[in-house]
Amino acid sequence: MKGHVSWVNELAVKDGALEPFRELMEQMVAGSSAEPGTLVYEWYISPDGGTVQIFETYADSAAVVAHHVSDGFMVHNWAGRFLDCVDSSRCVVLGGPNAAAREILDRLGATYHSAWGGFSRFYFGVLPEHRCDFSATSPSTERRDDTAAFLGSEGSTTRRQEL
Repeated sequence: MKGHVSWVNELAVKDGALEPFRELMEQMVAGSSAEPGTLVYEWYISPDGGTVQIFETYADSAAVVAHHVSDGFMVHNWAGRFLDCVDSSRCVVLGGPNAAAREILDRLGATYHSAWGGFSRFYFGVLPEHRCDFSATSPSTERRDDTAAFLGSEGSTTRRQEL
């Protein structure tokens, strides 16, 4: 939890905008996958195609800002095209974004929730300095082996190599 900034953005798809929004989503996912501070960037759609939820997690506030000033936003007009297709119904931010990140998230009508407790078993392999310390319960190598075994199914070769 420490340092990460996450949010869930609930969106209402405008009439007739689902196909252009799907095309934009594919571009945004591809572009965001190259950003090392973007740890989770997952889009979910309701069965009727009327609601989309985007779950995002960033390494820190600087990564939030970097995402929003990327070529996608600045050159390819992701934000303008995004707002042409959807209305933001709700944006719930988890973590402690700094003032610069809050300025961006406030445009989505964000509400903020600070970390209060809990843990995460996720290891985001791109930023080892943000890795959770499991040494109190088991050596980190055991945790990585357990995670690799869990992710050992077909299609997760890349994730196994990162671990």
